[in-house]
Amino acid sequence: MPQCVNPGCRRETGDRLVCLSCGTPVPPNAAEPLLEAVGDTSRRYTIPVFDAASGLGRKLTVGRAPGSDIHLSGDDQISRRHATLWSSPGGRLTLEDGGSVNGTWVDGARVSEPGQAATAQLRHASTISFGDPARNAFRVVVPTAQSGPDTPIPEAEVAIPADASLTGPVDPAATLPAGENLTGLLIFVRRTLAGRVEPESEAIVFGGVEAQRGMNAPAGRQVVGLPVAGLPADAWRVERASDGCVRLTVSDAQVRLSVNSTPVDGHADLRDGDAIKLAGVSALELIYCDPPARRVRSLLDLDLEEGSELTVGRAPECQARLAHPTVSRQHATLCLRNGKVLVRSLADANPARVDGRPVPPGQTATLVPGGEVDFGVLRYRFDERSPDAPAGAPADIDLILDRVTSSIASEEGVPVVRDVSLVVERGEFAGLYGPSGCGKSTLFSLVRGATPLASGSVLLNGRRVERQRQRWSGFFHDAVRSFLGDGSDNENLVLVPQFDQHFRNLTVRQTLQHYAALSLKTWPAAERERRVEETLDDIVLRHKCDTQVERLAGGECKRLSVGTRLLRRPRLILLDEPEAGLDAGTCEDLVTTLAALPRRGTTVLMITHHPGPLLRFRKVLFMIAGRLVFYGPSRDLLPYFGETELSAVFHQFERRSVHEVRAVADRAADDFERTPLFCQLVGQRLG
Repeated sequence: MPQCVNPGCRRETGDRLVCLSCGTPVPPNAAEPLLEAVGDTSRRYTIPVFDAASGLGRKLTVGRAPGSDIHLSGDDQISRRHATLWSSPGGRLTLEDGGSVNGTWVDGARVSEPGQAATAQLRHASTISFGDPARNAFRVVVPTAQSGPDTPIPEAEVAIPADASLTGPVDPAATLPAGENLTGLLIFVRRTLAGRVEPESEAIVFGGVEAQRGMNAPAGRQVVGLPVAGLPADAWRVERASDGCVRLTVSDAQVRLSVNSTPVDGHADLRDGDAIKLAGVSALELIYCDPPARRVRSLLDLDLEEGSELTVGRAPECQARLAHPTVSRQHATLCLRNGKVLVRSLADANPARVDGRPVPPGQTATLVPGGEVDFGVLRYRFDERSPDAPAGAPADIDLILDRVTSSIASEEGVPVVRDVSLVVERGEFAGLYGPSGCGKSTLFSLVRGATPLASGSVLLNGRRVERQRQRWSGFFHDAVRSFLGDGSDNENLVLVPQFDQHFRNLTVRQTLQHYAALSLKTWPAAERERRVEETLDDIVLRHKCDTQVERLAGGECKRLSVGTRLLRRPRLILLDEPEAGLDAGTCEDLVTTLAALPRRGTTVLMITHHPGPLLRFRKVLFMIAGRLVFYGPSRDLLPYFGETELSAVFHQFERRSVHEVRAVADRAADDFERTPLFCQLVGQRLG
């Protein structure tokens, strides 16, 4: 008998198209296509089967990230999640470059442009190179027994009649979306909502309509019939357990269910947005909705900018990705113009709704301030406040640096940070640029109170930042700030270090729960759990909530680091080069997440060398040799220095001796402090 091609399974599959042990599609009598390292035939990797229609199966992963099937560590030309390969159930071989910086080559041709994802078809003897066309070479080997892409495959799909209906206590009048009021299990047939059923006081028994014909509901249970031929009368049950969780239990061992593409082994606890599918029945899908786990969000969280259009949906190419199965892959487009938002619906089966009214596909509706728009069951409100509106009031100032000079000095005795003045308003999103060694990290250390001042003052929310080293050692002080925010004396400021610090065997949700138990230990357990669920949405990792940390991509790990610090809802968050080691696409995703935080009242200061986020910042700081030589709107940085590229600004201060750079920095800082821009943003606020 053939074996399952999933290396983690390898059980005999008989003549079935889908392995009953793990759900992986397996063509009958299939030989396994291989990826073989050129010049080293001992390095052979099975190319697994993945069915894009049902989402079953797995892909072969290539990259530097731990847990990759082909782990190319130590090669700086390889991205953390570089590429994936898979075979369709019909035997068609596909490679996808995940947007790597240095590219993937198939038969000598590059698959995609830097930072852009693209696919290529493979065949027997195709050569593949990762990161460099002359290195990391592999060859595709397809045994002669392998079915070709044109070989017909027996159809295992269970069809659902066009006039099929549900039976039992199902609400057939349910419509999408009902925002925060829509609860329970939504039953979709051919991607159309057929009804809703809610497990409250009684358990729900799901089974086939024909098998349940004439069946009396067991005591304390409701019976719902699904139009699936051959499905037993009691296939699975959903009920609210004693601990408050909604639990799915498989009643019949022959029934193969998956939750979010993960096979159910006996039972599974359901959370908001979980998608339940039955193997071999792609036309049927159940989605569990739990409104208490959601809230009405601000539309400004999606990082709208005046005049620019962004796409909302689940697909990776969408600028605003919403990880909920009731959201279509490309759901709608949004465009902010003159204080109003134009909403154009893209989804056929589940159009966007503006103030409760569906927007027909291809048509546009206007959303005014105070109005609401629904994408699936996710609801967003268009706030009155413009994202670029200045705060203006003294109470809205988060951080003041008044003539700050550090006690840490260079070998020549010159302070690393010298005479820096700065005023940062609440809700700011600012990037700190400057050459290596110019004092950026030391400036952050001064703001945190981890490094003593030689002169000047640092005020956070109007309070002087005091050093803690009189009571704690420096190591313990930094450890407390790193893991719990910044210690018990100040919960308004947190630091996200450059390197992630996580227990790699925990899942994303478990990691947040662990940090919440430490930093919110006086809170009731239910409140801590609610904060964890909110944070999963804030960092856009709900779709990865049950994934182990070791299997996250680099950008996802960094977003998790941000999430552990957001649990306490700080006023100010500092990030030290969070994009280090990330490719361009991943960096863009991370910046999008960070850009949404100021909309919720969190000020973000970020050290970076990456030119990509420059225009995403509202304000930019530029330091040279310990002096602040520019602070203002990001669009004004390049014109101020008379350049068109960020790299050219750096070049102005290169190829000089240390003494020359300091002299140039002093002149540049003095010149900047005489400008109207400095007077407006800093001088007048300091008085």
